[in-house]
Amino acid sequence: MEKVKSSSSGAGASSAAVRALLLRAWRERWGDVLFGIHIKTVIRQQGEATGGGGLAAATAAFDDQSQSPSSAPWLCPGDAVQISEQLLSHALTGSTPNALFLGYLRHCVAARIASHSALLASIAAISDSVFERPHCTVALIRLSEEVVPKATSASALAQIAAWLLTAVSASLARIESRAPSTLGVDTENYESGLKLLRKLAVETEFTAALLYIGKKEEPEAQAKIVAMCKQLNEQVCIERVILPIESYSSCFPVCALKVSQTQVHAALKQEVTKLTTALKTLDPKSLTVAESKASSVGGFPFVQPLLAYEAVLRPTSDLTGLSQQLYTQAFQHGLSFSELLYLIFRSCLISVGDSVTFDALKWDAFILIRLPALLEKLAALMRVDSSQLKTPTEAYKAFDRLLNNERVLLGN
Repeated sequence: MEKVKSSSSGAGASSAAVRALLLRAWRERWGDVLFGIHIKTVIRQQGEATGGGGLAAATAAFDDQSQSPSSAPWLCPGDAVQISEQLLSHALTGSTPNALFLGYLRHCVAARIASHSALLASIAAISDSVFERPHCTVALIRLSEEVVPKATSASALAQIAAWLLTAVSASLARIESRAPSTLGVDTENYESGLKLLRKLAVETEFTAALLYIGKKEEPEAQAKIVAMCKQLNEQVCIERVILPIESYSSCFPVCALKVSQTQVHAALKQEVTKLTTALKTLDPKSLTVAESKASSVGGFPFVQPLLAYEAVLRPTSDLTGLSQQLYTQAFQHGLSFSELLYLIFRSCLISVGDSVTFDALKWDAFILIRLPALLEKLAALMRVDSSQLKTPTEAYKAFDRLLNNERVLLGN
């Protein structure tokens, strides 16, 4: 009993110290970096004062940055003192969000003082009264958009999915009331929330799989998701919900001016029904993932480092090891010969520099002298007809993709 009481008092003292620091930062208008330095000091001091427990374990994360997230009681040191929750509570006190505290929060997440999962859980725990302040809601949705792609906690993703459904439902209710002063913000909240939900449950296989796990870990969040999906479906059946036609102009082959509100409402109903069905099942096997390896430009970062190591550090090798490594990676990712050629050409183009250095000359020599031999070895490993290298249909496809990649060409 004494141990529990001591731990509780230690957590209370830590929270009080963080609150005092936040008030001081607000009065003195600290910058993000200065706040990060002070909050780290407070966390370390409180960890040493408690003499053990969660805060001490959190403080150790500063000294061991190589520690994996799964091996620590908290993902980041600031989670032990609920830094995300306290910053959010200070940022959302008025009708509009406090930009200073939101900047502190973004810096804490970027500096690994607070974890992505803890921030998502803190957003999901905010009371529904925040939806009466649409400017605060849009700030929270934007925070979620930044954090969701980096989160790896199934529970946090399930909680934020339930919260986003509530935000979309509240935004539709406000649009139905047709308040002219906040109609634009409410429409943005609806569109952004729906877009993020699509990314979570339909367009990204990784987050869809995590949501499926989160359904098992968080039965309360799953029950709320099912309830909000039902409520959202009932809302879109009401003809009084009027959205700007521009929001759905891309869904029709005609000019947006010729699209009626009836067509917009039908598109809204179809989109919401598809999304709510995916969220209620949360089965990644039944999802059609929108991501495509053929259209992904930066999804295979293994090629350029392998080529750079071979070109700069092993200029006299016979390329056998490199060809086998590239073949193994291509086999793992299901890449065809033309797709692998495109990645090789793209990596070589990115690595070419305009400065005259010894390493740059090694790259030039690799491209002009050794690259043809590498392609021959890869063709042999991938069992491509040798005539393809003399009349290179596959190489033409790779060059065509490279020439259509304006991002790479303009960057060089």
